[in-house]
Amino acid sequence: MIITPRPPEAAGPLHSGAPGDDAVEVLRQPGEPVVLCRAAGSRPGWGVHRASGLFIGVYFDAQDRVDAVEFGRPHDTDDAVVHNALNVITTPAADLVTQLRRHTTVHEEENGHTFAIWAHAGGVGMLDMIANRVAGGATVEFRPTGTSMVPLIRSRQLVTVAPVELARLEVGDIVLARVAGATYLHLVSAIEAGTGRVQISNNHGRVNGWTSGQRVYGICTAVDGVARPRLAGKVRLL
Repeated sequence: MIITPRPPEAAGPLHSGAPGDDAVEVLRQPGEPVVLCRAAGSRPGWGVHRASGLFIGVYFDAQDRVDAVEFGRPHDTDDAVVHNALNVITTPAADLVTQLRRHTTVHEEENGHTFAIWAHAGGVGMLDMIANRVAGGATVEFRPTGTSMVPLIRSRQLVTVAPVELARLEVGDIVLARVAGATYLHLVSAIEAGTGRVQISNNHGRVNGWTSGQRVYGICTAVDGVARPRLAGKVRLL
């Protein structure tokens, strides 16, 4: 089986924004779908494991529409993911990103460890769009990618981010913040007394930098439906 992605609109027959029930039916074509995760308050992802080792995973947004499609590396050549004559699985990452950028916008995230193509992003990264919504007072559920917050947040887990009460922030809180031109869902690693400036770091000791309180947009309140600790008074009520 050869799957042909058409980023950012589709990956083979799986289309961005398609209803969840339709996507699960599409997954039945290559195999029997299994639930990837289900927790209180979250929507499950669905996946298929092919005999070749190819994994196809589909994840959904808060409206139960296709939010992301993920492929896992096969161990033989019976299945392939091919885009513009390039085997997406076997092509070196740098070459693949170069080729993709000739046809669409590719966003670099997690300090170059993750690259993403977002449908309808208009050149703005997913976290930037979510930060704008949270800054406007919305509570947002989404599935971030990357490994910088493991094990607190694993790639594609459902997180909930709400507007934050800045005066109640503590070291160890997970916040959505903008630092040096990039937006992160990372940890508060230090707070400067008197100024309210906040140091942001990932969960592996890498410091992203310092930022003002005005650039801390939201606080993570839950991961896969499990509430984060020490939340009392930290969600800004509008």
